[in-house]
Amino acid sequence: MFIRTVLVLLLILLCGCIGQKANNNASTTYTSKDDVSMFSHPTDKEELSKRIVDEQQLEKVLNAQIAKGNYNLTARIAAGAPQQYDAFIMTWIQQNITELPAPFFYVMSRKLDATDNKAALRWYTRGYVLAMVDRKLCIDKSARQGIEYLNYILGDELKQNIGSYQESGLIYQERVAAIEYAGTLKQNYDPMWICSHGVSTFTEEGNSGFEPLEKRKDKLDELAQSLPKK
Repeated sequence: MFIRTVLVLLLILLCGCIGQKANNNASTTYTSKDDVSMFSHPTDKEELSKRIVDEQQLEKVLNAQIAKGNYNLTARIAAGAPQQYDAFIMTWIQQNITELPAPFFYVMSRKLDATDNKAALRWYTRGYVLAMVDRKLCIDKSARQGIEYLNYILGDELKQNIGSYQESGLIYQERVAAIEYAGTLKQNYDPMWICSHGVSTFTEEGNSGFEPLEKRKDKLDELAQSLPKK
């Protein structure tokens, strides 16, 4: 039954048919309920390798899903795509960095996990800071737990070393640098990728939405003030 569900989801995404709910914030759309659950489902790499025949097709799939606001689904596709597409995916992410939220920084970390531990850590901490800021914008506070699902994306090397990085103070150093980075990054997306994790998404009234995007800087400043010293 699970395999059938995964196949159905893949067929849907490749057909570009995943739906969305209208947001009461002007000119934005809610992420679909299917998109919310993407991080808790493993990506079927064998199935993806059958359906993604080249970089051009992969780019079309990624761009189509981003256009629909399905950020979580797109990040899972990027994370689970066959290794032969790693270089292409990393280039695509960097070229579109202002349009992509925190999950794609975790994807970058995953792609670099086995070859460049320092870069993997840097992309992870940047993603973590951006995710922490976005979750502060969510009106439905239950959405904040959505940040935990990002850990499904991380590579094994980082997961194994995160404790020693924390003890050595390296995590703190990287987060300070990540906050500075976030302050210079122009972000052309809304935080519904994480706000949609709130329980209100699954109510009849729909998701509660988010605070004005102009408050991102204030939230970043709050995060910087609350950052533990180690």
